[in-house]
Amino acid sequence: MRRIFPLLFVALLLISVSASAQTLGTITGEVKDGSGAVIPGATVTATNTGTNAAREMASNEAGIYTFAALPPGPYVVKAELQGFRTVQNAVELHVEQTVRVNFTMEIGT
Repeated sequence: MRRIFPLLFVALLLISVSASAQTLGTITGEVKDGSGAVIPGATVTATNTGTNAAREMASNEAGIYTFAALPPGPYVVKAELQGFRTVQNAVELHVEQTVRVNFTMEIGT
């Protein structure tokens, strides 16, 4: 009987973790300049406007960024890099959805 309780606890824990993981979404995209060349190292920020929770990352050598495991909700996604104008887009992320937000950055201050 004592062996059943730890196993039951672990089983319930695994079920709750997998159930919560199924509600998360992803925002991904690429950052390019006006000529279509990729921009590595751009700072991309995804901010949930409902909670003000923000995540930040740099675009990789192919200009790609990915924010995985985001809670559903309204987001503002912003890309910035010195020498370019900051660009942003508002998106709504739904349960288990992947939203693609591509940026074309113009040279500016």
